[in-house]
Amino acid sequence: MARLPDSSPEDQRKGTSFVIALFLLLVLAMLVIGGLVAALYYLRGEQRKTQEKLAALELQAQKAEVERKAGAEKDRRVRAENSQQDLLRQARAATNALENLLAETKELNAGATALRSNEDGKRVAMHPNLIERARVFYEVQLRDAPAAADVITRLEAARRIEQQVLSQQGTAYEPAPDLVESARTAAATAEQDRGKVAQLRTYLTALIQESKIKYTEAKVSATSLTLEDAIKAKATAEAAATQQTLADRTAGAKEDANRTRQEAEVRKITEEAKREAEKKDMEIAELKAALDRERAQADAVRKKKDAEAEDKRLQELAEARKIELRRKASEAKIQAKLAPFTTPGTFQVQGKKFVRIPDKKPLSWTQLSAYGALDGSMASLQNLVEIATSDHDNDRPRWRLNLKFWSNKSETLEMVKETQQLLNELGPVLVEMKLLEP
Repeated sequence: MARLPDSSPEDQRKGTSFVIALFLLLVLAMLVIGGLVAALYYLRGEQRKTQEKLAALELQAQKAEVERKAGAEKDRRVRAENSQQDLLRQARAATNALENLLAETKELNAGATALRSNEDGKRVAMHPNLIERARVFYEVQLRDAPAAADVITRLEAARRIEQQVLSQQGTAYEPAPDLVESARTAAATAEQDRGKVAQLRTYLTALIQESKIKYTEAKVSATSLTLEDAIKAKATAEAAATQQTLADRTAGAKEDANRTRQEAEVRKITEEAKREAEKKDMEIAELKAALDRERAQADAVRKKKDAEAEDKRLQELAEARKIELRRKASEAKIQAKLAPFTTPGTFQVQGKKFVRIPDKKPLSWTQLSAYGALDGSMASLQNLVEIATSDHDNDRPRWRLNLKFWSNKSETLEMVKETQQLLNELGPVLVEMKLLEP
């Protein structure tokens, strides 16, 4: 059998180089595959982290939306409660005024009715001039007094409004503005009518007092003429006198042979009677005008006193509220919560940026508002946190909060909200106390 020739050293070196190159190529391929696997694993990990961040952001947005809706509902209920309380105050004021008006109207009517036949009325009937004044009172002035039936209708309307509000307490019911205005008008009108009734009662009392002052030798007895009968008798006598005058003058005219003179006399008598009637009407009108002027003056004085009393009451309430706010602002725990804003420092807020000033001062309440840190929104809370955590402020205590994730913890969120509420509530007082700049 033929023997193959032995390989040369050159051939052996070429074979060894080929094996090494093949091994290196295999190692390189494994490294590339390993790199691709590692890159794929890294990309998947990054994708998973991104999805987790997106889920966290979505959860945070949902939470913020829930808080916003809860805050809006709370504000709506607070507005509704304030409107209900305002209407309830107006309705109760109207009810009280109308109840007083009804009682005073009944007293006026009872007194006027009693005077027609009681001893005081008989005493008035002893003086002709007082009889005339009483006649004007009954026939003219008393007609301006409100009717009891009308007052009862208005009282029931005011009570209806009051009960309507009471039945809606605790709900989001917000009364219409015209309902509040209606209750306010009912109270004001009732007070005006009370002024009229008070004047009429005063007039009636003055009439009785005048009858006791005037002197007469006659004595009041069971047979004395009542005021009602005296008024009727006076009216009857005036009518009879007028008729008799006309009759007498007419009879005298008939005796005159001159028809022209007779007709002229009749016209003269008629004109005199007309002038007399007009004079009487003018006297009544003047008396009524004088009474209206007195009533208007009394109303003006009463309204002025009421306005002054209301202004004084509001000032006292405002001062009491300011004292309470000063006391609250002076509490150590409140000042500790507000220290990041009230502590003097050179770091200040101006507009939408931070600046340095030469002298140390507290932060400005107006500038905090202008920065958007006080309006109650989630964004304003974030702005407040930015101010209280800024590393540029080296003079004031700092909140140690994470600017991105501080709102994830409910206790942190409540702390920031409480601080913002304190700044809104106590801002003017803190400025007055020099704990905040204006």
